[in-house]
Amino acid sequence: MSCLHSKETDGKLTDREVIDAALLPLVKSVAAEITNNFSLRPIYKRIFIQTASVLFNLLNSWKYEEIIEKFSFEPAMIELARAIYEIGEKHGYEGAYLGEFKYAISQFIRMVPQEKVKRGDWEPKSKSDYWLYVETIVALIHASRLTEDLGIGVDGVFINTKDDYKLESA
Repeated sequence: MSCLHSKETDGKLTDREVIDAALLPLVKSVAAEITNNFSLRPIYKRIFIQTASVLFNLLNSWKYEEIIEKFSFEPAMIELARAIYEIGEKHGYEGAYLGEFKYAISQFIRMVPQEKVKRGDWEPKSKSDYWLYVETIVALIHASRLTEDLGIGVDGVFINTKDDYKLESA
């Protein structure tokens, strides 16, 4: 099932372009932070869970400024959650943010390895990249478990992303 997204009528960027723009600084930051194969999992888990937490707070009427003051989360990650939230609000129905969240997480796990290759840190995709698949899957499963109690559906998004990633990696 694919999520529909729309172009805004006044000529602004499409929803997905807004999310891609919000993802880029986060992807660059995370790619720089990953120092070895096994540092990827804890970094991904942190980003997944914190993005879900910020989204939860925005959905519960927290102001953006309150989130910045209360949490010492990475600003690029907070901006991504904000973009997801605002696009969801624009669509005007309950749960509209979930498709955008799914897109953002899926893009993130595609873009970080691409950025690592671009930086010269990793070789282009090879059969020896099974570790990348495993570490990403474990991070998604962990994030799903830790976000169940938020009650905003992101735990299901992590499971769905894991399933789609498995199919893409086969």
